[in-house]
Amino acid sequence: MISDEEAAAIKKQLLEQIAKLPEEQVNGLKEKIENMSNEELEEFIKAGSREQECIFCSIAEGKTKSYNLYEDSDFIAVLEIMPASKGHVLIIPKQHINSLNELPEEKAEKMFSIALKIAKSEQELLKNKDYSIFIDPMQRVKHLALQIIPRYDKDGIVFEFRRKPVNEKELGEIQAALSEEIAKAMKNEKATAEKKKRQEEQSETESEAQKLMKHIKKRMP
Repeated sequence: MISDEEAAAIKKQLLEQIAKLPEEQVNGLKEKIENMSNEELEEFIKAGSREQECIFCSIAEGKTKSYNLYEDSDFIAVLEIMPASKGHVLIIPKQHINSLNELPEEKAEKMFSIALKIAKSEQELLKNKDYSIFIDPMQRVKHLALQIIPRYDKDGIVFEFRRKPVNEKELGEIQAALSEEIAKAMKNEKATAEKKKRQEEQSETESEAQKLMKHIKKRMP
């Protein structure tokens, strides 16, 4: 275990590093660092070194301590250790992927389905007014994570984005191009679903025919 002198030096260095962060983040981290025992500080440093390997992969593999809520073969849902509000949850794909684009559609649907179930369970237990489900656009950890933040009255959470005006011509062009692309995607999805259904029906028909042939052969002399 690190000595008191080493702990004091490490804390000083950490406090200097976090001083550049936004004030609302600094206050919480500062108190946490100052109150850490030598053992907790040592584990914090080890976790920091593991983060270079990907902290979310480490959590998914069980190498880093986490407060697990749900787990299956594809995802793990854990409590955020620096929550924006009580019950802040991260849903992490076990496979290391950087963005939603890399996640197969069926797994993306599964991830959001899990999120809704967790959010509704939290609402039942925590009595929060609402919840926000989103992927952090900052993505400080280069590993996809879906966030669930329970919303309470006067929770102080603000989502701010830089917005700029756009003219009607540009909006019209985007609308025309995007609606056409969406229509193509929907048509392709429908065609794929119909093809899959036909294949399943054909497979069932062939299976029934095979059963009938076996039955006939048994009755043949």
